[in-house]
Amino acid sequence: MGDAMGNSILFILIPLYVAELPKEYVDFPTPILVGTLISLFGFIAAIFQPLMGALSDKLNKRKILIQVGLAVIGFSTVVFIFADNFLYLLILRTLQGLGVAITIPAVLSLMTAITEKQSRGGSMGVYSTFRIIGFAIGPVVGGYLQVHYGFDAAFYLGSGFIFFAILLVQLWVKEVKI
Repeated sequence: MGDAMGNSILFILIPLYVAELPKEYVDFPTPILVGTLISLFGFIAAIFQPLMGALSDKLNKRKILIQVGLAVIGFSTVVFIFADNFLYLLILRTLQGLGVAITIPAVLSLMTAITEKQSRGGSMGVYSTFRIIGFAIGPVVGGYLQVHYGFDAAFYLGSGFIFFAILLVQLWVKEVKI
């Protein structure tokens, strides 16, 4: 939930942030730039998830992969503070997509390993529910922070949720060899 909330804070901020950036390198209308950033994240995640899932199976180290993926997402979220042009945002969204691609297959594989077959669907439903709650709350929180405290506060909080998720994984998740 923490990583979903931290990541979804960007849903409301990306359009606002892109609108304020200079168009010195890329001269396209803002809606196209925003759509590109939002889509790039999904495309990168989709392309790399099968590869990262295979890596997760090969390494048999799901907990560390979850933490690495979350760290990539958290780092690239906080670095939005320094992004001063669209090309920089492209790199950061690519990193975020890669971080999700590392995290999600490892999480699902770990859940498969630690749940019994008859309760697996329910467990994955709970996991998905908390992710969706995070996705639903993030834009409201991000919008509020941006209006009252500026972009930096929203980026800090978004990355803070993600780094908090890393801590929770460290404390509560046990590595399981499959």
